[in-house]
Amino acid sequence: MKEINFNDCNSFLESQKKFSNKLEEFISEKTTKIVSNGNLVLLIQDLYDMKIEPHKIESHELYSVGKILEKELLIDPMQLWSDNKIYLIDEDGNNEIIHIIDNKMILI
Repeated sequence: MKEINFNDCNSFLESQKKFSNKLEEFISEKTTKIVSNGNLVLLIQDLYDMKIEPHKIESHELYSVGKILEKELLIDPMQLWSDNKIYLIDEDGNNEIIHIIDNKMILI
């Protein structure tokens, strides 16, 4: 499991920069989907200046909120708000987990 740890960051801006740099470092060419909870997906949308569109959740299935870096960005409505993991899914269906160690630097 990979991780992004914010314990060495001194500001919100520094945390944002580290988050986007590490996320891009971990995303491979084979990655097709980025999946996480609403908390982390909204952070990603904000960092990449994506338009945030309201969604009506009608099921427990993953739903797409757009693309970043040519990868589909999805919210898992069943993933707990406090579960700070991002799943990178490749074209073969394999997934890699990124654990976010926040220390209240970037997440609410």
